[in-house]
Amino acid sequence: MVDGLVPGTDPSPSDIENVQETKQALQERVLGFLTSSEGEGRDLQTCGPDQDQDKGEEKEEEGGEAAERQSSSDSTNLGSLFVNNQAVVSPIRKRFRNGRTMANQPLGPPEPTPSNCEVNEVIKEHSNIMSESFKMLEKSPSKHHYQANTVSDYQRSFLNSVRKDIRLISSSLPAGIWVRAFEERMDLLSCLIEGPPNTPYEGALFAFDIHLPSLYSAVPPHLHYISYSTTKLNPNLYPDGKVCLSLLGTWMGKGTEQWTKCSNLLQLLVSIQSLVLNTAPYFNEAGFNKFRDTAGGENNSRLYNEMVILKLLEHTVMMIANPPEAFSTEIRLYFRDNGLSVLERYERFITLSEGGERPDIGYQLLPLSKGVIACIRAEMLKLKIALSIESVF
Repeated sequence: MVDGLVPGTDPSPSDIENVQETKQALQERVLGFLTSSEGEGRDLQTCGPDQDQDKGEEKEEEGGEAAERQSSSDSTNLGSLFVNNQAVVSPIRKRFRNGRTMANQPLGPPEPTPSNCEVNEVIKEHSNIMSESFKMLEKSPSKHHYQANTVSDYQRSFLNSVRKDIRLISSSLPAGIWVRAFEERMDLLSCLIEGPPNTPYEGALFAFDIHLPSLYSAVPPHLHYISYSTTKLNPNLYPDGKVCLSLLGTWMGKGTEQWTKCSNLLQLLVSIQSLVLNTAPYFNEAGFNKFRDTAGGENNSRLYNEMVILKLLEHTVMMIANPPEAFSTEIRLYFRDNGLSVLERYERFITLSEGGERPDIGYQLLPLSKGVIACIRAEMLKLKIALSIESVF
């Protein structure tokens, strides 16, 4: 129905002419708006000729033809107007989609990729703050666990996170932790952690490969434990390299136990040294902490520590024979300086156990069982041979 007519009445020729003029005015206004926008002429090439043709047809329809089309003029003209308007509006919708201004599309330009100068600046800064604990090496090890995890471009947010981490590590690394970064791969690091004194892990070294994903530090790093034993020496460290830790998202945790954008590599490494390599690793096993301070729990903890010190001898022999590339020199020097004290500590454990003494050594261990003593002596002989072959004495 034509707007403004009384229902049930037929439209006059002047009414029909008003509808046509309204249609033409709307088309010209919409067409004029779009063609005035930069680059929009091409989008309207399929619409322009049809509209010119409509203008000519409108003139021919005046007079006698208008009377013949009275019964259907309202629906025909309005339907035509709707179709043509849809054809004109479609390019607008298309343009807004291509312009990424739809509500479900991200706004603003993507994060700019840093220039090579910015990347080199970070590398130079790291090289200038090297110490015995932290060093920047030229190339990453070919056998680094995450060597295949390539990164095409370093985003500025990634570089800023790495810069903050390196500054913190270079100035605050505690004794017994060594970190190596690599100029050609800023997303890779390697780490070596010494077992803390007065724990079953004393005198042993633990190596890890680290990968920083492109979204770091919004997400935690990837950590791989380089195992030298077929036995799990700690509930959190698996022979296949998995590190089970809530900070990494590989174990459940809450609050400060989980990784946040404020977390950092130093926090992760210190957690491994102090919380994973502790005096009673048995209670790190899921559900075992409830047995702490019970007779059964403390005895199981002592037996677990027996297994740890025995298997650590095997672990050390294998590490000396095949050290991780990033720390081959450091491992050789470490056992040159500490190899004899490791053997002497084991000898002391055997002597105290055979004499029935149970002195406080800082953790549950003594007395060692006779079977464990026999196995320790056999592994000590292998360690002496390994140290002699490597000429660390």
